[in-house]
Amino acid sequence: MRRRRRRTGRLRRTLFFGAALALGLLAGARYGAQLARGGAVSSLAISGNGPLPAEELAALSQVRAGTPWRELDLEAVGRSVARHPWVREARAVALPAGRLLIEVTLREARAVAQLADGRRFVDENGEPFAEAAGDSAAPQILGAEALAGEAGRPLLRRGLRLLDAAQRHGLPRPEAVEPETPAMLFERRGRALRVLIGGKLEERLPLLARLFDSRLPELARAREADLRFGDPLILRELDEFGELPPGEFAPEQFGETGGAGDSWQQWDGRGARREEEE
Repeated sequence: MRRRRRRTGRLRRTLFFGAALALGLLAGARYGAQLARGGAVSSLAISGNGPLPAEELAALSQVRAGTPWRELDLEAVGRSVARHPWVREARAVALPAGRLLIEVTLREARAVAQLADGRRFVDENGEPFAEAAGDSAAPQILGAEALAGEAGRPLLRRGLRLLDAAQRHGLPRPEAVEPETPAMLFERRGRALRVLIGGKLEERLPLLARLFDSRLPELARAREADLRFGDPLILRELDEFGELPPGEFAPEQFGETGGAGDSWQQWDGRGARREEEE
């Protein structure tokens, strides 16, 4: 009985999907024949545009109500809309009753970088796109000021890998990253903390996560944490003349430390000690 019921269920599903496919093919054939005979666009809709005004993307499509279907190149319409800096790709689809649908996929602004041709948002693939004017909550990728176009993409992609690694290890989101060093810059209690990484991220960042969880008083005073030598790491304090204003992360402000008045600490995950440099 069970086998018979399973066979009956499979047969019903096969018949159902077969009927649906046949109806779809019939509707498609009728619509194709309708387009072949002529007709015109009666309406245009945009989907997936998020905060972008639909009117702005519709204008880029250069399609107007009454445009004959035979004059439309749907692929060209998609390419026209994709010229918008925030649009990753766009696809135009002809629907029954003269409707035209443009499906849009937007870029994600993962970071901001100052490049040779201006300050740009950086998308999830490490590609710079729209101008990043004014303040932005996105983290900065530093060190690309002399680069433009294809020359900057390898560095930008390394910057995104640093941001991904910080998230993967449960760290606060860095305010900025330096792919060349490499280093991460965090804002802690209104002060900037620069973390020099070095070595393999998967070996260094767990130590940094333990440091952040430790709540050591030395960490509250530190302006730089050096993980390049592994365990133990080194914490450094800048003298009063090297203090950074809260939230300032300009690359030129993060030079080598070690001048008079600096101090450093070693921390191995179990405790910390502080010594004054000679």
